[in-house]
Amino acid sequence: MEEKKFLLIITHAQDNPERANLALAFAAAMIAEEKDIALVFMFDGVYLARKGVMEAIAAPHVTPGKDLLPVIMEGGAKLMACTPCAMQRSVMEDELLEGCKLISAATVIPEMAQREVITF
Repeated sequence: MEEKKFLLIITHAQDNPERANLALAFAAAMIAEEKDIALVFMFDGVYLARKGVMEAIAAPHVTPGKDLLPVIMEGGAKLMACTPCAMQRSVMEDELLEGCKLISAATVIPEMAQREVITF
């Protein structure tokens, strides 16, 4: 049986640190379980894809973003940010985390078809 793959759509950052931090914690836990995951940053979630922002995310009773970022980066998660969302929020491609790509619906739809989608 083929191992299940996951796509996490993250829609929050500083606007809802608890939701954003929990999404990152889930991503790190899935990586620890050796799951094949991809992250798509949409709406205000694109701010998390900006260098320096994920490290500042923290919520009560959840491992802070600064401790989760290395797990996510070293764990091989595919990182994608919604191009229109980034443009709306003036997040430029050169500001994104290493390996994070700006994508369109045409890019993410095939990923959605191959993975279980979870939205935060």
